[in-house]
Order: sequence, then structure tokens, then C-alpha cells
Amino acid sequence: EERNNTILELLRGVDFWGNIHGEVINQRTLVKGVEELEKFNSSIEKGNKKLSDDLAWQSSLATSALNAAIEVRGAVKSSRTASRAKTAALSAAKKAQEICITLDRSTPSEEIQLAQANASKTQSQAIHAAVVEYEANIAKKRAAVSLAHDIQCWNLHRKKCIFDSCYEMALLQNNICHKTANMWENLRDGLIESSN
Repeated sequence: EERNNTILELLRGVDFWGNIHGEVINQRTLVKGVEELEKFNSSIEKGNKKLSDDLAWQSSLATSALNAAIEVRGAVKSSRTASRAKTAALSAAKKAQEICITLDRSTPSEEIQLAQANASKTQSQAIHAAVVEYEANIAKKRAAVSLAHDIQCWNLHRKKCIFDSCYEMALLQNNICHKTANMWENLRDGLIESSN
């Protein structure tokens, strides 16, 4: 409304210019011109808001893709950690087994039992580490495949949405520009008619 009043005052100033009130531009053309300017301005603002909302949606989609990539990175790190844990557990189990094999009959039975218990325990840990590594690798693969699929779908959808938004905005701008040009011609015609 403030903008409308400013434009109206500007056009009235033109009308009062040179103390020839009402002779430069007729009141009907003036009011119609101001109304049309306000309509076009409102349409442009609505179009800009829609485009801004569409771009904000694109931004949130990019943030989702980033978060999904971070999840994949976490799955890769977990897989590497599980792989290192499995390697360490297998090494410990192998050493414990070698210790059991090197013991002979002259070794006290308590020591043999302790070595066998240690070998059994480290073997269980190695099996557990292998299972954890397997599950971590499956999680890594699922996360990577899911990210690749999502990125492909998101890219197709994103491109289509950006194209549609830009196309709609271009059509709106083209339409408003033509209407604005016609409105300015009407104002000009009003000036010319009033001066004759």
C-alpha cells in the first residue's frame, strides 16, 4: 500500500506539473495505471517467493544428500575398524594356538589348561570379530548402494523441479513484462489524449 501511494503521488505530481491540473493525464487512466502496476508488482513478488521456496527445497535436498554421504562415510569407517579388529583377533588366536602347540607333556596341567582356555577364548573373539566385520561390510554396501540410488533419483527430480520452477518464472516474467508495457502505453496514451 505504501508503494501504491508513492506511485500515485508520483503520477499526481506529473499531473499537477505546470499548474495544468487534469490536463496532463486523466484521472481514470492514472488510477487504472496505478492499480495495474500494483497487480504486476504483487504477481512478481508471488513468483519470486515461489522460486525462493523452490530453491530452499533444493537446498534442503542437498543437505539430505550430504547427511546420507556422511552416513556412508561412517559405515566405511566402521567397516575398516571391524576389519582391523578381525585381523588383530585372528593374530591373537593364532598366537594362542601356537602357544598351545608348543607345550609338551612336561608342562604342568594347569598351565596347559590355561593356555587352552586362552586359545579357546581368543578363537571365540576372532569368530565374533569376523561376524562383526561381515555385518559392517554389509551395512557399508547397503549405505553406498542406497546413497547412489538416492542421488540418482534426487538428481533427476532436482533437475526437473529446477527446470519447472525456472520455466514458470520465465513465463510469469514474460507475461508481466507484456502487461506492464501495455499499461505504460495506456498511461502514455492518457498523457497524449489529455494534452490534445
